[in-house]
Amino acid sequence: MQSRAIFEAAVSVKSKGGDPHLEIMVPLIGSIEEMRNQTAIIRRVAADVFKEKGETVDYMVGTMIELPRAALTADQIAEEAEFFSFGPTTSRKPPSASPATISTTSCRPTSNRASSNRTPSPPSIRPA
Repeated sequence: MQSRAIFEAAVSVKSKGGDPHLEIMVPLIGSIEEMRNQTAIIRRVAADVFKEKGETVDYMVGTMIELPRAALTADQIAEEAEFFSFGPTTSRKPPSASPATISTTSCRPTSNRASSNRTPSPPSIRPA
């Protein structure tokens, strides 16, 4: 349902002259199987919406590496994910965490859908 709403909204924006480029981040992925499953669902919904609306938008599907298992299997998850986001979110940070959160987003194009003018964002350090 959320994917459908995202794609419908993006198509609406494009039909009004906008140029949306979606980055759909699947949360709490721990294995390549989970990533493949969720990516397949998202792509199927996108295809359905694009067919219904007669319009397409650029999009990528990725995940946040937030589980220990995901960190250990990130090389495998990268076979399916078109981008990663690293680091905990401040809302889930345990009290014992360090006072700074290191985060980075890396968009690595793996298909023709990925925009050639996108570059990885530099790492940033934010106060907790």
